[in-house]
Amino acid sequence: MSVVNGLRDECFNIASSCISDLVRAFEAETGRKPSLDELCEILTWGMRSNADGLVQGSPNQLISISGHARLPKARLKGGDLVCVPVQRGKYAVLLYIGKFGTFGKAFGVFDGCFSLRQLGEDWQPIGMRPYPVFSGERLVGSGRWIVVGQRADLISKFRRPELFHHPEDSPRPGSYGEFGLGETEDGNVRSLSAEEAVVIFGGIPRQDRQCFQEERLEEFLGRRGCPHQ
Repeated sequence: MSVVNGLRDECFNIASSCISDLVRAFEAETGRKPSLDELCEILTWGMRSNADGLVQGSPNQLISISGHARLPKARLKGGDLVCVPVQRGKYAVLLYIGKFGTFGKAFGVFDGCFSLRQLGEDWQPIGMRPYPVFSGERLVGSGRWIVVGQRADLISKFRRPELFHHPEDSPRPGSYGEFGLGETEDGNVRSLSAEEAVVIFGGIPRQDRQCFQEERLEEFLGRRGCPHQ
Protein backbone atom coordinates (compact mmCIF):
# COMPACT_ATOMS: atom_id res chain seq x y z
CA MET A 1 0.00 0.00 0.00
CA SER A 2 1.27 3.48 -0.87
CA VAL A 3 2.48 5.59 2.06
CA VAL A 4 0.31 8.39 0.64
CA ASN A 5 -2.87 6.47 1.50
CA GLY A 6 -1.87 6.50 5.15
CA LEU A 7 -1.22 10.23 5.42
CA ARG A 8 -3.42 12.44 7.56
CA ASP A 9 -5.53 15.16 5.92
CA GLU A 10 -3.02 18.01 6.35
CA CYS A 11 -0.98 17.29 3.21
CA PHE A 12 -4.09 16.93 1.08
CA ASN A 13 -5.66 20.10 2.48
CA ILE A 14 -2.50 22.08 1.68
CA ALA A 15 -2.36 20.64 -1.86
CA SER A 16 -6.04 21.41 -2.45
CA SER A 17 -5.67 24.98 -1.19
CA CYS A 18 -2.57 25.61 -3.33
CA ILE A 19 -4.25 24.25 -6.47
CA SER A 20 -7.33 26.40 -5.84
CA ASP A 21 -5.15 29.51 -5.45
CA LEU A 22 -3.30 28.66 -8.66
CA VAL A 23 -6.51 28.20 -10.65
CA ARG A 24 -7.93 31.48 -9.31
CA ALA A 25 -4.76 33.34 -10.30
CA PHE A 26 -4.86 31.86 -13.82
CA GLU A 27 -8.56 32.74 -14.15
CA ALA A 28 -7.96 36.31 -12.96
CA GLU A 29 -5.29 36.79 -15.61
CA THR A 30 -6.90 34.98 -18.55
CA GLY A 31 -10.64 35.16 -17.82
CA ARG A 32 -11.04 31.37 -17.86
CA LYS A 33 -10.00 28.27 -15.99
CA PRO A 34 -6.90 26.39 -17.16
CA SER A 35 -7.03 23.18 -19.13
CA LEU A 36 -5.51 20.12 -17.53
CA ASP A 37 -2.45 20.39 -19.81
CA GLU A 38 -2.00 24.06 -18.87
CA LEU A 39 -2.27 23.30 -15.18
CA CYS A 40 0.33 20.53 -15.47
CA GLU A 41 2.63 22.87 -17.42
CA ILE A 42 2.40 25.51 -14.68
CA LEU A 43 3.12 22.90 -12.01
CA THR A 44 6.08 21.59 -14.01
CA TRP A 45 7.67 25.04 -14.29
CA GLY A 46 6.86 25.76 -10.66
CA MET A 47 8.79 22.65 -9.63
CA ARG A 48 11.69 23.39 -11.97
CA SER A 49 11.95 27.01 -10.75
CA ASN A 50 12.17 26.04 -7.08
CA ALA A 51 15.68 26.25 -5.68
CA ASP A 52 15.10 23.60 -3.02
CA GLY A 53 15.38 19.88 -3.58
CA LEU A 54 11.70 19.02 -3.54
CA VAL A 55 11.49 15.27 -4.14
CA GLN A 56 13.60 12.18 -3.68
CA GLY A 57 15.49 10.78 -6.63
CA SER A 58 15.11 13.59 -9.18
CA PRO A 59 16.59 17.10 -9.56
CA ASN A 60 13.89 19.75 -9.88
CA GLN A 61 15.09 20.71 -13.37
CA LEU A 62 14.29 17.22 -14.71
CA ILE A 63 10.74 17.00 -13.34
CA SER A 64 7.83 16.93 -15.78
CA ILE A 65 4.23 16.69 -14.53
CA SER A 66 1.46 15.30 -16.71
CA GLY A 67 -2.07 14.14 -16.11
CA HIS A 68 -5.16 12.68 -17.70
CA ALA A 69 -8.87 12.91 -16.98
CA ARG A 70 -10.75 9.63 -16.63
CA LEU A 71 -13.85 9.49 -18.82
CA PRO A 72 -17.17 8.74 -17.09
CA LYS A 73 -18.27 5.13 -17.30
CA ALA A 74 -21.09 4.75 -19.81
CA ARG A 75 -22.70 1.61 -18.39
CA LEU A 76 -22.60 0.04 -14.94
CA LYS A 77 -21.60 -3.56 -14.26
CA GLY A 78 -22.68 -5.58 -11.25
CA GLY A 79 -20.22 -4.99 -8.40
CA ASP A 80 -19.24 -1.44 -9.44
CA LEU A 81 -18.53 0.86 -6.49
CA VAL A 82 -20.20 4.21 -7.15
CA CYS A 83 -19.27 7.38 -5.25
CA VAL A 84 -21.99 10.02 -4.79
CA PRO A 85 -21.00 13.53 -3.60
CA VAL A 86 -22.70 14.45 -0.32
CA GLN A 87 -20.31 16.95 1.28
CA ARG A 88 -17.31 18.93 0.10
CA GLY A 89 -14.69 16.30 -0.68
CA LYS A 90 -16.80 13.51 0.83
CA TYR A 91 -18.77 10.80 -0.94
CA ALA A 92 -21.42 8.27 -0.03
CA VAL A 93 -20.75 4.84 -1.52
CA LEU A 94 -23.22 2.71 -3.48
CA LEU A 95 -22.75 -0.79 -4.85
CA TYR A 96 -24.42 -1.48 -8.16
CA ILE A 97 -26.10 -4.89 -7.84
CA GLY A 98 -27.82 -5.18 -11.21
CA LYS A 99 -31.03 -4.62 -13.15
CA PHE A 100 -34.13 -6.39 -11.86
CA GLY A 101 -36.84 -6.42 -14.50
CA THR A 102 -39.37 -3.63 -14.27
CA PHE A 103 -38.12 -2.73 -10.79
CA GLY A 104 -35.08 -1.05 -12.31
CA LYS A 105 -31.44 -0.87 -11.27
CA ALA A 106 -30.67 -1.97 -7.71
CA PHE A 107 -28.03 -0.32 -5.53
CA GLY A 108 -26.75 -1.27 -2.11
CA VAL A 109 -26.17 1.67 0.26
CA PHE A 110 -23.12 1.66 2.54
CA ASP A 111 -22.87 3.60 5.78
CA GLY A 112 -20.59 6.59 6.20
CA CYS A 113 -18.92 8.88 3.71
CA PHE A 114 -15.34 8.97 2.49
CA SER A 115 -12.78 10.87 0.49
CA LEU A 116 -11.91 9.31 -2.86
CA ARG A 117 -8.41 8.44 -1.68
CA GLN A 118 -9.89 6.23 1.07
CA LEU A 119 -11.60 4.01 -1.47
CA GLY A 120 -8.71 1.82 -2.56
CA GLU A 121 -8.84 -1.85 -3.53
CA ASP A 122 -8.63 -2.90 0.13
CA TRP A 123 -11.55 -0.70 1.25
CA GLN A 124 -14.01 -2.42 3.57
CA PRO A 125 -17.46 -1.05 4.47
CA ILE A 126 -18.21 -0.07 8.05
CA GLY A 127 -21.86 -1.02 7.68
CA MET A 128 -24.67 -0.97 5.19
CA ARG A 129 -28.40 -0.66 4.68
CA PRO A 130 -29.26 -4.34 4.11
CA TYR A 131 -32.14 -3.72 1.70
CA PRO A 132 -31.18 -2.31 -1.74
CA VAL A 133 -32.86 0.70 -3.30
CA PHE A 134 -33.67 1.36 -6.97
CA SER A 135 -32.43 4.27 -9.05
CA GLY A 136 -30.84 5.09 -12.41
CA GLU A 137 -27.33 5.59 -13.77
CA ARG A 138 -27.77 8.95 -15.56
CA LEU A 139 -25.43 10.78 -13.15
CA VAL A 140 -22.77 8.12 -13.73
CA GLY A 141 -22.84 8.92 -17.43
CA SER A 142 -22.57 12.64 -16.70
CA GLY A 143 -19.52 12.11 -14.47
CA ARG A 144 -21.13 13.44 -11.28
CA TRP A 145 -21.28 9.95 -9.78
CA ILE A 146 -17.89 8.27 -10.02
CA VAL A 147 -17.14 4.57 -10.43
CA VAL A 148 -14.02 3.91 -8.34
CA GLY A 149 -13.68 0.16 -8.42
CA GLN A 150 -15.17 -3.27 -8.97
CA ARG A 151 -16.19 -5.17 -5.81
CA ALA A 152 -18.51 -7.98 -6.83
CA ASP A 153 -17.53 -9.71 -3.57
CA LEU A 154 -19.68 -7.22 -1.65
CA ILE A 155 -22.96 -8.04 -3.45
CA SER A 156 -23.61 -10.95 -1.08
CA LYS A 157 -23.68 -8.55 1.89
CA PHE A 158 -27.08 -7.24 0.73
CA ARG A 159 -30.48 -8.89 0.68
CA ARG A 160 -31.92 -9.99 -2.64
CA PRO A 161 -33.55 -6.89 -4.17
CA GLU A 162 -37.29 -6.68 -3.58
CA LEU A 163 -39.89 -4.01 -4.24
CA PHE A 164 -41.55 -3.04 -0.97
CA HIS A 165 -45.14 -1.85 -0.57
CA HIS A 166 -45.97 0.38 2.41
CA PRO A 167 -49.32 -0.21 4.17
CA GLU A 168 -50.24 3.46 3.64
CA ASP A 169 -50.09 2.90 -0.14
CA SER A 170 -52.51 0.00 -0.05
CA PRO A 171 -55.24 0.23 -2.76
CA ARG A 172 -57.70 -1.37 -0.30
CA PRO A 173 -57.58 -1.23 3.50
CA GLY A 174 -55.38 -4.04 4.77
CA SER A 175 -54.40 -5.45 1.37
CA TYR A 176 -50.71 -4.74 2.05
CA GLY A 177 -50.89 -6.25 5.51
CA GLU A 178 -50.08 -4.62 8.82
CA PHE A 179 -46.44 -3.78 8.06
CA GLY A 180 -46.25 -3.96 4.27
CA LEU A 181 -45.24 -6.43 1.58
CA GLY A 182 -42.06 -7.45 -0.21
CA GLU A 183 -42.27 -8.46 -3.88
CA THR A 184 -39.52 -10.27 -5.78
CA GLU A 185 -38.72 -9.86 -9.46
CA ASP A 186 -40.51 -13.12 -10.29
CA GLY A 187 -43.72 -12.00 -8.57
CA ASN A 188 -43.48 -13.77 -5.21
CA VAL A 189 -44.99 -11.70 -2.40
CA ARG A 190 -44.36 -11.95 1.33
CA SER A 191 -45.50 -10.06 4.41
CA LEU A 192 -42.96 -7.89 6.21
CA SER A 193 -42.31 -8.12 9.93
CA ALA A 194 -42.46 -5.05 12.15
CA GLU A 195 -38.67 -5.10 12.50
CA GLU A 196 -38.15 -5.24 8.74
CA ALA A 197 -40.59 -2.41 8.12
CA VAL A 198 -38.66 -0.10 10.45
CA VAL A 199 -35.41 -0.72 8.59
CA ILE A 200 -36.95 -0.65 5.10
CA PHE A 201 -39.19 2.41 5.39
CA GLY A 202 -37.46 4.36 8.16
CA GLY A 203 -35.99 7.68 7.03
CA ILE A 204 -37.17 7.42 3.42
CA PRO A 205 -39.62 10.12 2.27
CA ARG A 206 -43.01 8.80 1.26
CA GLN A 207 -42.71 10.13 -2.30
CA ASP A 208 -39.60 8.00 -2.81
CA ARG A 209 -40.21 4.89 -0.75
CA GLN A 210 -37.56 2.69 -2.29
CA CYS A 211 -37.40 4.00 -5.88
CA PHE A 212 -35.42 7.22 -6.35
CA GLN A 213 -34.65 9.55 -9.18
CA GLU A 214 -30.89 10.08 -9.13
CA GLU A 215 -31.04 13.56 -7.60
CA ARG A 216 -33.49 12.40 -4.93
CA LEU A 217 -31.19 9.51 -4.01
CA GLU A 218 -28.31 11.97 -3.71
CA GLU A 219 -30.42 14.10 -1.34
CA PHE A 220 -31.34 11.01 0.72
CA LEU A 221 -27.69 10.00 1.03
CA GLY A 222 -26.81 13.55 2.06
CA ARG A 223 -29.40 13.43 4.84
CA ARG A 224 -27.94 10.15 6.09
CA GLY A 225 -24.69 12.09 6.59
CA CYS A 226 -21.46 10.69 7.93
CA PRO A 227 -22.38 9.30 11.34
CA HIS A 228 -19.26 7.14 11.63
CA GLN A 229 -16.73 9.75 10.52
